[in-house]
Amino acid sequence: MKATFYERLASYIIDFLIVSSLLSIICYKLPDNSNTYIEEINTIYESYTNNEITPTDFADKYLDIVYNEEKKDILTPTISVILTIGYFIVFQYLNNGQTLGKKILKIQVVDKNTNTPPSILKGTIRTIFILNIASNIITIILRTCVDKNTYLITSTILSIFNWIFLVITIVLMISKSSCRGLHDLMANTIVIKERSWYNAWINRSRIN
Repeated sequence: MKATFYERLASYIIDFLIVSSLLSIICYKLPDNSNTYIEEINTIYESYTNNEITPTDFADKYLDIVYNEEKKDILTPTISVILTIGYFIVFQYLNNGQTLGKKILKIQVVDKNTNTPPSILKGTIRTIFILNIASNIITIILRTCVDKNTYLITSTILSIFNWIFLVITIVLMISKSSCRGLHDLMANTIVIKERSWYNAWINRSRIN
């Protein structure tokens, strides 16, 4: 039996909280420049409200601050990508198509043709776009090798693509009886109710 949209949504919220918590713990000791960033934004905003700079100058200075701040922070998004890959691809593959969120909601990802947990390749295909892994990797690379305008334009395009992909996925999951999103169609997977007997058999087979 297929998993419902709300079961999948609930499992993702749990998984998101887990990964976000891990990221916060790992990055806790990293340098934090947020105070300087906020001060710089406040400074140019005050200049703008006092009519000391034009709206165009304000926009240019704001984008400069955003670009410079993001360019300095390569480590955090890199750790985020590694965690996302490790949790949503590797861990899910080793755990019979289940993350902790899916385990709690008693649902799992399976190959639509074989009705067995998907291969690591299919798991990667279904995850890399829906969780923005591909766009995040591209963004990290762009931060290190392109100028401000190219970076901002490309980042905006990637952000628009991510939103379009997400909206199409949600619409498909709500409208289709199979509750398959665009990422499921790309990887030929489906999310179903957990089959405890099958998972137990797989685990015993791996041990033996």
